[in-house]
Parts: sequence; structure tokens; C-alpha cells
Amino acid sequence: FHAHAAYLQKMLPEGERVVISGRMEWFNGRPTMVHPDHIAPIDEAEGLPLVEPVYPLTAGLSAKVLRRAIGQALGRLPELPEWQDDAFMRRHTFPSFGDALSRIHHPNVPIDVAVEGSAWRRLAYDELLAGQVSLALVRARIRRLSGRPLVGDDRIVEKLRAALLYRLTPSQEFALGEINADLADPERMLRLLQGDVGSGKTVVALLAMARAVEAGGQAALMAPTEILARQHLA
Repeated sequence: FHAHAAYLQKMLPEGERVVISGRMEWFNGRPTMVHPDHIAPIDEAEGLPLVEPVYPLTAGLSAKVLRRAIGQALGRLPELPEWQDDAFMRRHTFPSFGDALSRIHHPNVPIDVAVEGSAWRRLAYDELLAGQVSLALVRARIRRLSGRPLVGDDRIVEKLRAALLYRLTPSQEFALGEINADLADPERMLRLLQGDVGSGKTVVALLAMARAVEAGGQAALMAPTEILARQHLA
């Protein structure tokens, strides 16, 4: 709590009743509030926020300073034209972008900051949509760039397959077929091979690399850690 006597006398006048709001903690078996967020007379209690967002802080940055900065940023937010379809907005009960930001940072009721609340869902959807649109733009730009078709003759691929102690699974064969089709296409490939640990991604990558070498190209397998690099080398 603030240590200056003058401050305490001003905020907590002797004999008066006040409303204190903040984080409650337990000390020696008793509830305590070390740093109240709000102190107000009884007649001003209705003006205190019932719900406040909690932000991660760092040394030298207090919650009040951060809230003030966020409030100033929201005050500078311009009126933006709605980029979502009206019918879609009504179907999902989405607020506008500015309203959603305001609810998240200045909530009036708990649902404003709940994951299932309309404000949270609107912002989450916008973030997901922005990511997908960005990827689509990157893909479109890459597709416009000419590539080099890589069509192999299976001489290396078949040797690698014969050296394996197992057959590829249908999923591996499907993924490899998709990759080979992309390699043979004159457009540049933009593909992510995704699978659980131990599902057989590395052998698919190895066979795709062999296809590139058969076509006269070069291939490099990069590993994110030294341990994984040593495993591949072995």
C-alpha cells in the first residue's frame, strides 16, 4: 500500500466509509488487499468497474499505466468500414471491430471478456481470417513466379524403397504423390507436410529429395536441433 501518511489521509478519511476494489490475497489467515486498484466514496461506488481485464506486466510497468495507454490507443481508433458480411455478422451476433476491442479492454459484464463472448469470438475470427488471407496472398504471389519442373526416372527412388524394411502407408503414398505432382509442375511448390511424431514424415521428405536429384537438382535436409540432425545422419 502507499506509505505516505498524507496520501492515506486523503484516500481514507477517518470516520468515512469507502469502497475499495482490487485483488484479494490471504496473509496469516486473513483476507488482505495490498494494492487496491480503486478507492472511492460510497456515493461513487456505482462508477467503479465491475470487471477489469488483467494484463501480463513486466518490471517498471504497472497495470494502471498499461490501462491508460490502452485507453488512449482505443480513443485514437478510427471508424473503420465493416469488412465482414452483414448476414454473417447477424448470424454469429458479432459486434463491430471497434466495439469488440472496447468490450475486451473495458468490459461491463463478465461475458465481455469470456472466450464464448461475442467480442472475443469476433476478434478471434478476424485474426484467423487475416492469417488465412495473408497466406493466400503469399501463395498467389509465389504461384505467379515460374519454377523448374522436376521429373525423375525412379532410379534412386526405387533403390531407397527397396532398402526400406517396411512399406509406406497409404497416407504416406498419398502425400508423396501430391508432392511429386507439385515437383513436376512448372509453378513453384508451396507445401507443408504435417504429421504426428513418428508418423513417417522424414522418409516422405527423403523420397521427394531423391526425385529432385533424379531430375538433376540438389536437395538439402535441414533439422531444427542438433539431436535431430544426428538422428538423421545416423
